[in-house]
Amino acid sequence: MKLITGTNWFLGSAIKRSLDSKPEKAIFFTRKEFDLENWSVPPIVDGIETIIHCADYYPGLQYTSENPQEVYDRNVRIFENLFALARKNKIRRVVTIGTTGCYPLTDEPLREDMLLAKDTTNTNSKLIGYTRSRFSLFDIAKLNNRIEGIEHSHLILPNLYGPGDRFELGKSHLLSSWIRDFITLKEKNEPVTLWGSPEAKREFMYIDDSANYVLALSEQSLHREILNVGHGLTPTYGELARTVLYSIVHHPDEIISWDESKKNPRMREVMDLTEIERYSHLFPETTPFSEGVKRAVDFYQKTRKV
Repeated sequence: MKLITGTNWFLGSAIKRSLDSKPEKAIFFTRKEFDLENWSVPPIVDGIETIIHCADYYPGLQYTSENPQEVYDRNVRIFENLFALARKNKIRRVVTIGTTGCYPLTDEPLREDMLLAKDTTNTNSKLIGYTRSRFSLFDIAKLNNRIEGIEHSHLILPNLYGPGDRFELGKSHLLSSWIRDFITLKEKNEPVTLWGSPEAKREFMYIDDSANYVLALSEQSLHREILNVGHGLTPTYGELARTVLYSIVHHPDEIISWDESKKNPRMREVMDLTEIERYSHLFPETTPFSEGVKRAVDFYQKTRKV
């Protein structure tokens, strides 16, 4: 049996949807059931083998940049409580979710050992508090493994997209922010200007595919502290923009311009997926990018507040 935290949010809700369609029993925690920033750790039912943690504190890039100490403190408190929950309830495996934003700012393929170095001299300065909280997580996990035998795996996911994402300004993922802006500009009959270079490259993963990958890996004794999770879908910004615009306005090239004075932190944000290849037999077929974008657009149009 699994315990999933953060099931009101993007990835957690996708994992809940996936488990709801399976006979496997699971417990789903939102902040209402258990506030991970509260030191009172509740007992839960017997039989939980794995926690999948999807409830970190990330209040958006601007706030994170302006309040690094608060972001660090709140995340570390959550991680400490997470392992206290595991100890108190004799849970032997904890899976946490990470982001490529904590990797060094390099155009090289992002390898897991880059995070293990715990070096912030070349990371995104706007994420310094968030990144350092991840390094503290690794220390907390090692101590709990040494003393309590709790196995920990930190799964690094690429840029997520799909139904269920937040579309608010400053809180959405890249593709969701583009969908919001493109639809708004279409309605105003205004052109689209995007920051950065059309040659910049990012890796993307549909949210339900991400949930299936995480669930499959949570069944395994990975014996790895960090594992990059992805399937190598790496469009350029130009390709991404044309795909999104085609889904919305059916004029993929005519209304895009680029402001390349607004530099991307990396021209290429692509993970090294060598290690995860050994688990490829566990994963179902992934969602085609054009279909995933269409579903994301449809979700936004149905749920947006005009």
